[in-house]
Amino acid sequence: MPSTQAPLAGPTWLVAVHGGAGYHSTQRASEKSVKQALRSACASAVEVLTNSRAARVDAIECAIRTLEDSECLNAGKGSNLTYDGGVECDASIMDGILQNFGSVGAVQGVKNSISVARVLMDNVSKPQPLGRVPPLTLVGHGAHAFARSCGLQTVDPDFLITDGARQTWQSWRKRYEEYSSSDVDPETGVLKQTPYKSRRSSGEDEVIQEEPNDDAMFEDTVGAVVCDDDSGMAAGVSSGGLLLKYPVSSIPVLWFSSCSVPFNIEAAVFGAGTWAHSPVDATTGVACSVSGTGEAIVRTSLARKLATALDAAPPESAHDTVHAVLKEFCEDCRARGDDNPRSGVLLVTKEPVVDDDDNDGDREVDFDRSSDVGVTLAADHVEPVNTQAAVIRDATGHSECEPKSVQYITRLNPRSRLRLWCAFTTHSMALAYASSVDPKPQARTHSTPVSTY
Repeated sequence: MPSTQAPLAGPTWLVAVHGGAGYHSTQRASEKSVKQALRSACASAVEVLTNSRAARVDAIECAIRTLEDSECLNAGKGSNLTYDGGVECDASIMDGILQNFGSVGAVQGVKNSISVARVLMDNVSKPQPLGRVPPLTLVGHGAHAFARSCGLQTVDPDFLITDGARQTWQSWRKRYEEYSSSDVDPETGVLKQTPYKSRRSSGEDEVIQEEPNDDAMFEDTVGAVVCDDDSGMAAGVSSGGLLLKYPVSSIPVLWFSSCSVPFNIEAAVFGAGTWAHSPVDATTGVACSVSGTGEAIVRTSLARKLATALDAAPPESAHDTVHAVLKEFCEDCRARGDDNPRSGVLLVTKEPVVDDDDNDGDREVDFDRSSDVGVTLAADHVEPVNTQAAVIRDATGHSECEPKSVQYITRLNPRSRLRLWCAFTTHSMALAYASSVDPKPQARTHSTPVSTY
Protein backbone atom coordinates (compact mmCIF):
# COMPACT_ATOMS: atom_id res chain seq x y z
CA MET A 1 0.00 0.00 0.00
CA PRO A 2 1.65 3.27 -1.08
CA SER A 3 2.11 5.91 1.57
CA THR A 4 0.34 9.25 1.24
CA GLN A 5 3.11 10.98 3.17
CA ALA A 6 5.49 13.08 1.08
CA PRO A 7 9.06 11.76 0.90
CA LEU A 8 11.30 13.21 3.56
CA ALA A 9 14.14 15.44 2.41
CA GLY A 10 17.66 15.01 3.69
CA PRO A 11 19.14 12.26 5.84
CA THR A 12 17.16 10.34 8.42
CA TRP A 13 17.49 7.19 10.58
CA LEU A 14 16.34 3.60 11.03
CA VAL A 15 16.62 1.08 13.86
CA ALA A 16 15.72 -2.60 13.97
CA VAL A 17 16.08 -5.18 16.74
CA HIS A 18 15.61 -8.94 16.91
CA GLY A 19 14.84 -11.40 19.66
CA GLY A 20 16.80 -14.23 18.09
CA ALA A 21 16.24 -17.01 15.60
CA GLY A 22 15.14 -20.35 16.96
CA TYR A 23 12.00 -21.68 18.55
CA HIS A 24 9.95 -19.02 20.32
CA SER A 25 8.12 -21.20 22.80
CA THR A 26 5.04 -19.99 24.61
CA GLN A 27 6.27 -21.99 27.60
CA ARG A 28 9.17 -19.55 27.98
CA ALA A 29 7.54 -16.31 26.96
CA SER A 30 4.40 -15.45 25.11
CA GLU A 31 4.58 -13.85 21.70
CA LYS A 32 3.01 -10.78 23.26
CA SER A 33 5.77 -10.33 25.83
CA VAL A 34 8.52 -10.87 23.25
CA LYS A 35 7.00 -8.29 20.92
CA GLN A 36 6.61 -5.84 23.79
CA ALA A 37 10.27 -6.25 24.70
CA LEU A 38 11.28 -5.64 21.09
CA ARG A 39 9.06 -2.58 20.80
CA SER A 40 10.49 -1.19 24.04
CA ALA A 41 14.02 -1.67 22.75
CA CYS A 42 13.13 0.11 19.52
CA ALA A 43 11.48 2.94 21.43
CA SER A 44 14.56 3.48 23.59
CA ALA A 45 16.72 3.70 20.46
CA VAL A 46 14.23 6.05 18.79
CA GLU A 47 14.55 8.46 21.70
CA VAL A 48 18.32 8.51 21.26
CA LEU A 49 18.18 8.90 17.49
CA THR A 50 15.68 11.76 17.60
CA ASN A 51 17.79 13.73 20.08
CA SER A 52 21.22 13.32 18.51
CA ARG A 53 22.49 13.28 14.95
CA ALA A 54 25.44 10.83 15.03
CA ALA A 55 23.94 8.46 17.57
CA ARG A 56 24.30 5.04 15.95
CA VAL A 57 26.43 3.46 18.70
CA ASP A 58 24.42 5.04 21.53
CA ALA A 59 21.24 3.72 19.93
CA ILE A 60 22.65 0.19 19.62
CA GLU A 61 23.76 0.14 23.24
CA CYS A 62 20.46 1.56 24.48
CA ALA A 63 18.35 -0.90 22.47
CA ILE A 64 20.33 -3.95 23.55
CA ARG A 65 20.42 -2.84 27.20
CA THR A 66 16.62 -2.84 27.06
CA LEU A 67 16.62 -6.34 25.59
CA GLU A 68 19.06 -7.52 28.27
CA ASP A 69 16.77 -6.15 30.99
CA SER A 70 13.80 -8.06 29.60
CA GLU A 71 13.34 -11.42 31.31
CA CYS A 72 11.69 -13.11 28.33
CA LEU A 73 14.80 -13.14 26.11
CA ASN A 74 18.09 -15.02 26.25
CA ALA A 75 20.33 -12.07 27.15
CA GLY A 76 21.13 -10.45 30.48
CA LYS A 77 18.50 -11.15 33.11
CA GLY A 78 16.64 -14.35 32.36
CA SER A 79 19.44 -15.86 30.27
CA ASN A 80 20.01 -19.56 29.82
CA LEU A 81 21.93 -21.15 32.68
CA THR A 82 25.22 -22.97 32.37
CA TYR A 83 25.60 -26.61 33.36
CA ASP A 84 26.49 -25.42 36.87
CA GLY A 85 23.40 -23.19 37.06
CA GLY A 86 24.93 -19.75 36.56
CA VAL A 87 24.56 -16.97 34.00
CA GLU A 88 27.48 -16.15 31.69
CA CYS A 89 26.78 -13.55 29.02
CA ASP A 90 28.41 -12.62 25.71
CA ALA A 91 28.02 -9.36 23.78
CA SER A 92 29.65 -7.34 21.02
CA ILE A 93 29.21 -4.03 19.24
CA MET A 94 30.69 -2.55 16.07
CA ASP A 95 30.77 0.97 14.60
CA GLY A 96 30.56 0.97 10.81
CA ILE A 97 32.45 4.22 10.17
CA LEU A 98 35.72 3.35 11.91
CA GLN A 99 34.93 -0.37 12.13
CA ASN A 100 35.93 -0.31 15.77
CA PHE A 101 34.79 -3.37 17.70
CA GLY A 102 34.49 -4.49 21.30
CA SER A 103 33.18 -7.64 22.96
CA VAL A 104 32.92 -9.64 26.15
CA GLY A 105 32.51 -13.38 26.63
CA ALA A 106 31.19 -15.46 29.52
CA VAL A 107 31.00 -12.48 31.86
CA GLN A 108 29.26 -12.98 35.20
CA GLY A 109 27.71 -10.47 37.57
CA VAL A 110 27.40 -7.59 35.09
CA LYS A 111 23.92 -6.17 34.56
CA ASN A 112 24.46 -5.15 30.93
CA SER A 113 27.17 -6.93 28.98
CA ILE A 114 26.67 -4.71 25.93
CA SER A 115 27.84 -1.68 27.93
CA VAL A 116 31.13 -3.40 28.74
CA ALA A 117 31.58 -4.20 25.05
CA ARG A 118 30.83 -0.54 24.23
CA VAL A 119 33.56 0.74 26.56
CA LEU A 120 36.04 -1.75 25.10
CA MET A 121 35.17 -0.52 21.61
CA ASP A 122 35.61 3.12 22.61
CA ASN A 123 38.97 2.35 24.21
CA VAL A 124 40.34 0.97 20.94
CA SER A 125 40.82 4.53 19.67
CA LYS A 126 42.38 5.87 22.88
CA PRO A 127 46.17 5.91 23.41
CA GLN A 128 47.21 3.57 26.21
CA PRO A 129 50.03 4.16 28.74
CA LEU A 130 53.41 2.68 27.82
CA GLY A 131 52.15 1.73 24.38
CA ARG A 132 49.84 -1.02 25.62
CA VAL A 133 47.50 -2.41 22.98
CA PRO A 134 43.85 -2.12 24.06
CA PRO A 135 41.94 -5.42 23.95
CA LEU A 136 39.10 -6.14 21.54
CA THR A 137 37.69 -8.90 23.73
CA LEU A 138 37.70 -9.75 27.43
CA VAL A 139 36.21 -12.89 28.96
CA GLY A 140 35.23 -14.25 32.35
CA HIS A 141 36.72 -12.66 35.45
CA GLY A 142 38.80 -10.26 33.37
CA ALA A 143 35.67 -8.82 31.77
CA HIS A 144 34.00 -8.46 35.17
CA ALA A 145 37.04 -6.71 36.66
CA PHE A 146 37.21 -4.36 33.69
CA ALA A 147 33.52 -3.48 34.09
CA ARG A 148 34.05 -2.63 37.76
CA SER A 149 37.10 -0.51 36.97
CA CYS A 150 35.03 1.50 34.50
CA GLY A 151 32.22 2.12 36.97
CA LEU A 152 29.71 -0.05 35.10
CA GLN A 153 26.92 -1.64 37.10
CA THR A 154 27.78 -5.02 38.59
CA VAL A 155 25.29 -7.23 40.39
CA ASP A 156 25.13 -10.37 42.45
CA PRO A 157 25.26 -13.24 39.91
CA ASP A 158 21.93 -14.56 41.23
CA PHE A 159 20.26 -11.28 40.21
CA LEU A 160 20.38 -12.41 36.58
CA ILE A 161 18.70 -15.76 37.31
CA THR A 162 14.92 -15.82 36.98
CA ASP A 163 12.54 -18.46 38.29
CA GLY A 164 11.61 -19.46 34.75
CA ALA A 165 15.23 -19.90 33.70
CA ARG A 166 15.96 -21.98 36.80
CA GLN A 167 12.97 -24.25 36.18
CA THR A 168 13.99 -24.77 32.57
CA TRP A 169 17.57 -25.53 33.67
CA GLN A 170 16.40 -28.06 36.26
CA SER A 171 14.24 -29.86 33.70
CA TRP A 172 16.91 -30.04 31.01
CA ARG A 173 19.75 -30.92 33.38
CA LYS A 174 17.70 -33.82 34.73
CA ARG A 175 17.12 -35.05 31.19
CA TYR A 176 20.78 -34.63 30.34
CA GLU A 177 21.89 -36.62 33.38
CA GLU A 178 19.40 -39.38 32.56
CA TYR A 179 20.78 -39.56 29.04
CA SER A 180 24.39 -39.44 30.21
CA SER A 181 23.90 -42.31 32.65
CA SER A 182 22.24 -44.59 30.09
CA ASP A 183 23.74 -43.68 26.72
CA VAL A 184 27.05 -45.58 26.78
CA ASP A 185 27.89 -49.09 27.92
CA PRO A 186 30.83 -48.64 30.36
CA GLU A 187 32.41 -51.94 29.27
CA THR A 188 32.11 -51.70 25.48
CA GLY A 189 31.81 -47.94 24.93
CA VAL A 190 28.87 -48.65 22.60
CA LEU A 191 25.89 -46.28 22.59
CA LYS A 192 23.00 -47.90 24.38
CA GLN A 193 19.31 -47.25 23.92
CA THR A 194 17.95 -44.36 25.95
CA PRO A 195 14.48 -44.61 27.48
CA TYR A 196 13.13 -42.58 24.56
CA LYS A 197 14.88 -44.73 21.95
CA SER A 198 13.88 -48.05 23.49
CA ARG A 199 10.23 -47.03 23.72
CA ARG A 200 10.19 -45.77 20.15
CA SER A 201 11.75 -49.02 18.91
CA SER A 202 9.00 -51.00 20.63
CA GLY A 203 6.28 -48.90 19.05
CA GLU A 204 5.34 -46.99 22.19
CA ASP A 205 6.30 -43.53 20.97
CA GLU A 206 2.70 -42.54 20.36
CA VAL A 207 1.89 -42.71 24.08
CA ILE A 208 5.01 -41.19 25.63
CA GLN A 209 6.49 -37.75 25.70
CA GLU A 210 8.56 -36.97 22.63
CA GLU A 211 12.30 -36.59 22.89
CA PRO A 212 13.04 -32.91 23.54
CA ASN A 213 13.54 -30.70 20.50
CA ASP A 214 16.92 -28.97 20.39
CA ASP A 215 15.22 -25.83 19.09
CA ALA A 216 13.45 -25.52 22.43
CA MET A 217 16.75 -25.02 24.25
CA PHE A 218 16.62 -21.26 23.74
CA GLU A 219 19.94 -20.45 22.13
CA ASP A 220 18.62 -17.19 20.69
CA THR A 221 20.98 -14.23 20.51
CA VAL A 222 19.35 -10.79 20.56
CA GLY A 223 20.69 -7.87 18.57
CA ALA A 224 20.18 -4.56 16.80
CA VAL A 225 21.17 -2.67 13.66
CA VAL A 226 21.05 1.11 13.18
CA CYS A 227 21.56 3.79 10.56
CA ASP A 228 21.71 7.27 12.10
CA ASP A 229 21.11 10.80 10.84
CA ASP A 230 24.65 10.98 9.46
CA SER A 231 24.08 7.76 7.47
CA GLY A 232 26.51 5.99 9.80
CA MET A 233 25.73 2.38 10.63
CA ALA A 234 26.32 0.17 13.66
CA ALA A 235 25.35 -3.27 14.92
CA GLY A 236 25.43 -5.29 18.10
CA VAL A 237 24.46 -8.61 19.69
CA SER A 238 24.03 -10.03 23.18
CA SER A 239 23.39 -13.56 24.40
CA GLY A 240 23.20 -15.80 27.42
CA GLY A 241 24.44 -18.63 25.22
CA LEU A 242 23.42 -22.25 25.12
CA LEU A 243 21.45 -23.87 27.88
CA LEU A 244 23.72 -26.25 29.85
CA LYS A 245 26.86 -24.85 28.24
CA TYR A 246 30.19 -25.43 29.96
CA PRO A 247 30.95 -22.61 32.40
CA VAL A 248 34.19 -20.78 31.68
CA SER A 249 35.40 -21.47 35.21
CA SER A 250 35.68 -25.15 34.25
CA ILE A 251 37.87 -24.45 31.20
CA PRO A 252 41.60 -24.08 31.93
CA VAL A 253 42.57 -22.50 28.61
CA LEU A 254 40.56 -20.39 26.18
CA TRP A 255 42.15 -19.76 22.79
CA PHE A 256 39.73 -18.32 20.27
CA SER A 257 41.92 -18.52 17.18
CA SER A 258 42.87 -22.18 17.29
CA CYS A 259 40.26 -24.20 19.14
CA SER A 260 36.56 -24.86 19.03
CA VAL A 261 35.18 -23.17 22.12
CA PRO A 262 32.74 -25.34 24.10
CA PHE A 263 30.09 -22.67 24.59
CA ASN A 264 27.97 -20.38 22.44
CA ILE A 265 30.46 -17.52 22.02
CA GLU A 266 29.50 -16.24 18.57
CA ALA A 267 28.19 -13.07 20.18
CA ALA A 268 31.74 -12.22 21.30
CA VAL A 269 33.86 -13.20 18.29
CA PHE A 270 34.96 -10.60 15.73
CA GLY A 271 33.09 -11.06 12.45
CA ALA A 272 30.83 -13.84 13.69
CA GLY A 273 27.79 -12.34 15.40
CA THR A 274 27.96 -8.73 14.27
CA TRP A 275 29.42 -6.57 11.51
CA ALA A 276 29.05 -2.97 10.33
CA HIS A 277 30.67 -1.05 7.48
CA SER A 278 29.60 2.45 6.39
CA PRO A 279 32.46 4.63 5.08
CA VAL A 280 32.03 8.38 5.49
CA ASP A 281 30.17 9.99 2.55
CA ALA A 282 29.66 6.61 0.87
CA THR A 283 26.32 5.68 -0.66
CA THR A 284 26.79 2.04 0.37
CA GLY A 285 27.04 0.27 3.69
CA VAL A 286 25.81 -2.67 5.74
CA ALA A 287 25.07 -3.50 9.37
CA CYS A 288 24.44 -7.11 10.35
CA SER A 289 23.35 -8.92 13.53
CA VAL A 290 23.35 -12.73 13.64
CA SER A 291 21.69 -15.32 15.86
CA GLY A 292 21.87 -19.11 15.92
CA THR A 293 24.25 -21.97 16.62
CA GLY A 294 27.40 -20.26 17.85
CA GLU A 295 29.96 -22.90 16.86
CA ALA A 296 28.89 -22.90 13.21
CA ILE A 297 28.58 -19.11 13.07
CA VAL A 298 32.08 -18.67 14.48
CA ARG A 299 33.52 -21.20 12.05
CA THR A 300 32.11 -19.34 9.05
CA SER A 301 32.42 -15.75 10.39
CA LEU A 302 28.84 -15.44 9.20
CA ALA A 303 28.19 -11.74 9.82
CA ARG A 304 31.38 -10.66 8.06
CA LYS A 305 30.80 -13.14 5.24
CA LEU A 306 27.32 -11.77 4.60
CA ALA A 307 28.55 -8.18 4.60
CA THR A 308 31.46 -8.95 2.27
CA ALA A 309 29.19 -10.78 -0.15
CA LEU A 310 26.68 -7.92 -0.20
CA ASP A 311 29.43 -5.35 -0.75
CA ALA A 312 30.58 -7.28 -3.81
CA ALA A 313 27.11 -7.86 -5.25
CA PRO A 314 24.93 -5.42 -7.22
CA PRO A 315 21.98 -4.09 -5.18
CA GLU A 316 19.41 -5.88 -7.30
CA SER A 317 20.88 -9.27 -6.35
CA ALA A 318 20.89 -8.67 -2.59
CA HIS A 319 18.11 -11.19 -1.95
CA ASP A 320 19.90 -13.91 -3.90
CA THR A 321 23.16 -13.06 -2.13
CA VAL A 322 21.70 -13.42 1.37
CA HIS A 323 19.95 -16.62 0.34
CA ALA A 324 23.14 -18.09 -1.15
CA VAL A 325 25.26 -17.33 1.91
CA LEU A 326 22.76 -18.90 4.30
CA LYS A 327 22.32 -21.90 2.02
CA GLU A 328 26.09 -22.41 2.02
CA PHE A 329 26.03 -22.08 5.82
CA CYS A 330 23.44 -24.88 6.01
CA GLU A 331 25.42 -27.10 3.66
CA ASP A 332 28.60 -26.58 5.68
CA CYS A 333 26.79 -27.47 8.89
CA ARG A 334 25.38 -30.67 7.42
CA ALA A 335 28.77 -31.64 6.03
CA ARG A 336 30.03 -31.52 9.62
CA GLY A 337 27.21 -33.68 10.94
CA ASP A 338 24.69 -31.03 12.01
CA ASP A 339 21.44 -31.95 10.27
CA ASN A 340 19.52 -29.04 11.79
CA PRO A 341 21.44 -25.83 10.98
CA ARG A 342 20.22 -22.80 12.92
CA SER A 343 20.89 -19.24 11.89
CA GLY A 344 19.05 -15.97 11.73
CA VAL A 345 20.15 -12.65 10.31
CA LEU A 346 18.92 -9.09 10.70
CA LEU A 347 20.72 -6.67 8.43
CA VAL A 348 20.32 -3.25 6.89
CA THR A 349 21.95 -2.36 3.59
CA LYS A 350 22.56 1.13 2.25
CA GLU A 351 22.48 1.31 -1.54
CA PRO A 352 22.89 4.11 -4.10
CA VAL A 353 19.68 5.43 -5.59
CA VAL A 354 19.33 5.06 -9.34
CA ASP A 355 17.65 7.63 -11.58
CA ASP A 356 14.07 8.18 -10.41
CA ASP A 357 12.96 7.94 -14.03
CA ASP A 358 13.85 4.26 -13.85
CA ASN A 359 11.89 3.76 -10.65
CA ASP A 360 8.39 4.64 -11.81
CA GLY A 361 8.47 7.90 -9.91
CA ASP A 362 8.79 7.06 -6.23
CA ARG A 363 7.99 3.37 -6.67
CA GLU A 364 9.96 0.31 -7.54
CA VAL A 365 9.35 -3.40 -7.94
CA ASP A 366 11.60 -5.80 -6.04
CA PHE A 367 12.35 -9.48 -6.64
CA ASP A 368 11.36 -10.11 -10.22
CA ARG A 369 11.65 -13.88 -9.67
CA SER A 370 9.12 -16.63 -10.21
CA SER A 371 9.61 -17.94 -6.68
CA ASP A 372 9.02 -14.58 -5.01
CA VAL A 373 6.17 -12.13 -4.78
CA GLY A 374 6.97 -8.82 -6.48
CA VAL A 375 5.57 -5.85 -4.55
CA THR A 376 5.36 -2.22 -5.60
CA LEU A 377 6.35 0.07 -2.75
CA ALA A 378 6.19 3.76 -2.02
CA ALA A 379 9.75 4.98 -1.61
CA ASP A 380 9.22 6.40 1.85
CA HIS A 381 7.00 3.63 3.19
CA VAL A 382 7.96 0.43 4.97
CA GLU A 383 6.16 -2.76 3.98
CA PRO A 384 7.16 -6.43 3.93
CA VAL A 385 8.01 -8.30 0.77
CA ASN A 386 7.09 -11.94 1.26
CA THR A 387 9.37 -14.66 -0.03
CA GLN A 388 8.97 -18.38 0.08
CA ALA A 389 10.14 -20.65 2.86
CA ALA A 390 10.43 -24.25 1.76
CA VAL A 391 11.74 -27.60 2.88
CA ILE A 392 13.18 -29.85 0.19
CA ARG A 393 13.16 -33.59 0.83
CA ASP A 394 15.36 -35.93 -1.13
CA ALA A 395 14.81 -39.61 -1.87
CA THR A 396 16.03 -40.61 1.59
CA GLY A 397 13.58 -38.29 3.32
CA HIS A 398 16.34 -35.94 4.44
CA SER A 399 15.03 -32.42 4.83
CA GLU A 400 16.86 -29.31 3.72
CA CYS A 401 15.65 -26.06 5.23
CA GLU A 402 15.69 -23.28 2.70
CA PRO A 403 16.42 -19.90 4.29
CA LYS A 404 13.34 -17.76 4.68
CA SER A 405 13.80 -14.06 4.11
CA VAL A 406 11.58 -11.05 4.60
CA GLN A 407 12.50 -7.61 3.31
CA TYR A 408 11.45 -4.15 4.42
CA ILE A 409 12.38 -1.09 2.42
CA THR A 410 12.53 2.66 2.99
CA ARG A 411 14.16 5.61 1.22
CA LEU A 412 16.42 7.60 3.55
CA ASN A 413 17.99 10.38 1.52
CA PRO A 414 18.40 11.60 -2.07
CA ARG A 415 21.67 9.68 -2.58
CA SER A 416 20.95 6.32 -1.00
CA ARG A 417 18.23 4.04 0.27
CA LEU A 418 18.06 1.47 3.04
CA ARG A 419 16.79 -2.07 2.87
CA LEU A 420 16.08 -3.93 6.08
CA TRP A 421 16.27 -7.70 5.81
CA CYS A 422 15.64 -10.65 8.07
CA ALA A 423 16.48 -14.18 6.98
CA PHE A 424 16.49 -17.38 8.98
CA THR A 425 16.74 -21.15 8.72
CA THR A 426 15.00 -21.84 12.03
CA HIS A 427 11.39 -22.22 13.09
CA SER A 428 10.92 -18.51 13.72
CA MET A 429 12.52 -15.10 14.15
CA ALA A 430 11.15 -12.10 16.01
CA LEU A 431 11.97 -8.50 15.14
CA ALA A 432 10.85 -4.89 15.49
CA TYR A 433 11.77 -1.74 13.59
CA ALA A 434 11.17 2.02 13.46
CA SER A 435 12.37 4.89 11.31
CA SER A 436 12.03 8.63 10.93
CA VAL A 437 9.22 7.92 8.46
CA ASP A 438 7.28 6.04 11.13
CA PRO A 439 8.91 6.30 14.59
CA LYS A 440 6.28 4.06 16.20
CA PRO A 441 7.95 0.64 16.61
CA GLN A 442 6.40 -2.22 14.65
CA ALA A 443 6.98 -5.79 15.91
CA ARG A 444 6.61 -9.05 14.00
CA THR A 445 7.33 -12.73 14.50
CA HIS A 446 8.08 -14.54 11.25
CA SER A 447 7.64 -18.30 11.24
CA THR A 448 8.32 -21.10 8.82
CA PRO A 449 5.04 -22.96 8.25
CA VAL A 450 4.71 -25.80 10.74
CA SER A 451 3.64 -28.15 7.95
CA THR A 452 7.11 -27.96 6.41
CA TYR A 453 8.78 -29.54 9.43
